[in-house]
Amino acid sequence: MTVKNLVLKTKELANETKKYIERYNDESKRVNEELENNRMLPSDAREYLNGFKKHIETELGKLRSSIYAGLDEAKTKEVARIEQKEESMTQDIMAELTMIEKTYQKGEDLSKYVRKYENNPLALRRLNDIVTSNGGMLEIPEAKGTKLDKLINEISEQVRYLTDVELNKTATTYRFGGVTLDIKHDGVINSLDRALYMYENDVIEE
Repeated sequence: MTVKNLVLKTKELANETKKYIERYNDESKRVNEELENNRMLPSDAREYLNGFKKHIETELGKLRSSIYAGLDEAKTKEVARIEQKEESMTQDIMAELTMIEKTYQKGEDLSKYVRKYENNPLALRRLNDIVTSNGGMLEIPEAKGTKLDKLINEISEQVRYLTDVELNKTATTYRFGGVTLDIKHDGVINSLDRALYMYENDVIEE
């Protein structure tokens, strides 16, 4: 399981949640019509809809469980990949950083060094210290490990959000906390896409 797989599975959960709610709304509407026309007993209607809800909760529960089960595995794999790419501090790098420290002037553009040492956290920290000690500010992409934590947390949050579904509405448009189903669904998809993009790209958040 990879983090991309987790994002895809969470999107699948969002799609399935929307689909099941729409089906429940349709069935609920149909059952109400049956009741109004005296073609179904209230007790039978309740039993049918409760059974339908349990089926939905079971199916969505399987998806949620598979996502939660994959979180630790995906994070462990990704951390190993990040650590494998990280570069260690060498004498040559230390010598270059020392030269930069001696010649640096406030306002000087060090972005090329940020790119050069993007996989060397210690070198980036030293660059940042050089700039800040001279009253400047250096834009450094967030550490990959920190971004990974944010992505994992976003996935967990969206799964939790999708779990908070109350299948007891009979309106044509299902509403969740005052938000229509389409907006809820699209919001989850957009949040996941953005979280994955932020993780995979060196974006400086303002």
